[in-house]
Amino acid sequence: MKKKGLIIGIIVLIVVLILGWIGWTVYDQLKQEEILRQEVSEIESAMDNVTVEETDVQNLEGVTSKLDEIKTTGDCAIVEQAIKECFKDIINTAIDISDILKEEQIQNMLSAENYQTDGPEFINSTAYISDVKTRIEEEKNRFLNLCTEETVMSYINQKTDDEYLVDLYREIMIGEGEIIKQEDKENFETSLEQVNRILDVEEQIINLLKNNKGNWTIENNQIMFNSNQLVQQYNGLLNELQ
Repeated sequence: MKKKGLIIGIIVLIVVLILGWIGWTVYDQLKQEEILRQEVSEIESAMDNVTVEETDVQNLEGVTSKLDEIKTTGDCAIVEQAIKECFKDIINTAIDISDILKEEQIQNMLSAENYQTDGPEFINSTAYISDVKTRIEEEKNRFLNLCTEETVMSYINQKTDDEYLVDLYREIMIGEGEIIKQEDKENFETSLEQVNRILDVEEQIINLLKNNKGNWTIENNQIMFNSNQLVQQYNGLLNELQ
């Protein structure tokens, strides 16, 4: 009888231990999910406060530093890592676009110095404008591709096929709505279209100078034309940039 009671006692102890382990596992999983959701919320809030002018590595330190840290443990860490890798690629694309627009050559394209050094044929300027247009288009397409459901989901699919973790990632990153709001997408594309229009006008100005290379000079750091018609054409194009 004693032996039977001992066996029953051991079984009860094992059951208690198992139930305790299950309870702790569920609690820990819920706790890790709470940490994960809070971390994502803080990152999204920080990203919402970043303006185009601030889109560089220094001003994004508050965001990028969080992307290098993994706060959760266990399975949630897999989801967190996938989320942050996706965020990092999106941010880096925004930074790349910003860096292109801040390049010194694009800022000085219509300066008297550039007219003097690269004119009258403007070989470097013509090639550079074409290159910038290509790079902006590539970065735009890369950004929009990063915001598609297929690409967003690829970050977790590369790490696990666990249905629960994939669903948790999908809920946090995609949810019930659009990955990127249509309004935000249109604003993004409109902003880059404006950049391209500026580049088009700059290209027209460079072509005007190329096609009339004997009819202008640089004097006292200013461009001077020998006809009113060219002055009007040049100033008309400059007005399009305002």
